[in-house]
Amino acid sequence: MWLFGWFGFNAGSALSMNGIAMNAFITTAVSGAAAGFTWLMCEWVLHKRPTALGLVSGIIAGLGSITQSAGYVSPFSALLIGFVGGILCFFAVTELKKRFGYDDALDAFGCHGVGGIWGGISAGIFATSTINPDITGSLVDGNAGLLIAEIVSILAVTAYSAVVSFVIHSLHGETAYGSVSAAGLAVGAHEPVAIPASPSISPKSSLVQK
Repeated sequence: MWLFGWFGFNAGSALSMNGIAMNAFITTAVSGAAAGFTWLMCEWVLHKRPTALGLVSGIIAGLGSITQSAGYVSPFSALLIGFVGGILCFFAVTELKKRFGYDDALDAFGCHGVGGIWGGISAGIFATSTINPDITGSLVDGNAGLLIAEIVSILAVTAYSAVVSFVIHSLHGETAYGSVSAAGLAVGAHEPVAIPASPSISPKSSLVQK
């Protein structure tokens, strides 16, 4: 369902059924498929076993990578965007999180964050006026203006998100996984919860006395 949803807001952003909407639909599918393939190849090479979860994760990585430029790049560029996006997001999920130890239980940053960053950069590289005349200044059109603007925007959003997230967690005293066990005891992050065993009835006991 999320794949069809992505078709909706990428192709639907054209606000009409026209050539740009069809191009966005095609590039969305191509990028998702390319990233799903490269994620599987990374699993195969490094772990000797591609997985269904890896395929789905790769498709999401490709969709996150193409969203910014779906209506502005060619299908061939979308293939390259998805190919690179799948590799970048795979290593973000499997290696970057492990190395830096940040909290990302659903790998939202690994897929959506890294894919989105690459998507913004790739828009500055591959977006072309031959696909959409509303865009100018990309590298394939011989101008670095759009790429520079995308990089500045990415840095600004990253800084804003980091500062605001820190302030929110500081003000509210939030913890990621603090919870209360069934016994009513506070449990810290990543600490196992001991669930009391259900009382058993001895074979010798009975509610009905003879």
